[in-house]
Amino acid sequence: MWRKSQVAKPQRGNVVPRTPVNPDAIGGIGTESQPPPTDAANEQPESENPGPLRILVVEDNAINRKVMELTLRRMGYEADMAVDGLEAVEMATAKEYDAILMDLHMPGMGGIEATKVIVGAVPKPPRVVAVTADVTSQSREDCKRVGMAAYLTKPVDSGKLLYELKAAEVHRLSYAKTG
Repeated sequence: MWRKSQVAKPQRGNVVPRTPVNPDAIGGIGTESQPPPTDAANEQPESENPGPLRILVVEDNAINRKVMELTLRRMGYEADMAVDGLEAVEMATAKEYDAILMDLHMPGMGGIEATKVIVGAVPKPPRVVAVTADVTSQSREDCKRVGMAAYLTKPVDSGKLLYELKAAEVHRLSYAKTG
């Protein structure tokens, strides 16, 4: 709605704004439609763009898996799912992952043991992030000892999760540059 202070006196039936109008602000009326400018500095050649982040979620609880899947999807990520450490080892040795979100306490093979196997078995170890309800200092030390890069407690803070995924992207790019 126009306020009196924003509009000059009408002249011959025309409404004239007192301040200049940016054509882009009104959808480019009276201008040719052009694609939005791109920032060439941020574009990477296709050979340097490794594609979407490859994520594996390892969680034995079906509800927690679904919550993580939905959280990742809202952030624009897709992930493969494993229900225990043994399945995680099988998947991580068959396919290259950039990030693994690993629960610690699962039946059969737990997250600590699975991480130890994965880190020792793959040529480019992924960034493994513990995702657990265990808040003990011993658990944190065990995770660090086997090569986990970070430790997130449940319920997972979305901001911290996003930070770790961005760190996984940096980790992946550093591997791409160093070979």
